[in-house]
Amino acid sequence: METYLVSDNYDDFLHFISSWDLELGKWGTLTYKSVNQLYKELINNDSAILYNDATKEIIREVSALFIDILHIKSNGKSLRLKEDIQEFKDGRVRRRDKEYAVSEKLKTDESPSKGLKRALSEELSIHTPVKTHFVKKDIKIEESLSYPGLITKYNIYIYEVELSEAQFNEKGYIEFGDDITTTFTWVEKI
Repeated sequence: METYLVSDNYDDFLHFISSWDLELGKWGTLTYKSVNQLYKELINNDSAILYNDATKEIIREVSALFIDILHIKSNGKSLRLKEDIQEFKDGRVRRRDKEYAVSEKLKTDESPSKGLKRALSEELSIHTPVKTHFVKKDIKIEESLSYPGLITKYNIYIYEVELSEAQFNEKGYIEFGDDITTTFTWVEKI
């Protein structure tokens, strides 16, 4: 049986996380996230820590959506949306070459369908129902790239979305964040 672990007290959480055989000395250095960042993830319901009674181990659980966004033009030509460029407030520019146009972390209490609606609204400003197709769910268990030593279970939900003519913006979409602007463009689907 698995139990979800959350503490509203940071000192209690710090004591708890320190009691496990994790590489905490690396946390908060280089590209690794800190203990404080994990605590905020848990408090904000962006991830969960599970305790497995049988194995006596902890595991971090994260759920995410990967969304392939398509549009079929009236001439039959299929287009695929692509996250193209991220521009940071400090002037840095990062080209993106991701398999899916939109990827979104789910809240621990959020269903994939609710998360899909939120992602389309936040990232593309699409607030009307879309034609969706659930493709598959993948589960991946591996050591976290963000938190050395912490095994993480990734629940990955893959969807395909087709935008109607009314939802389609030929010029693409722009998401304005606090520190980042993300541009999405259309490419011909091969």
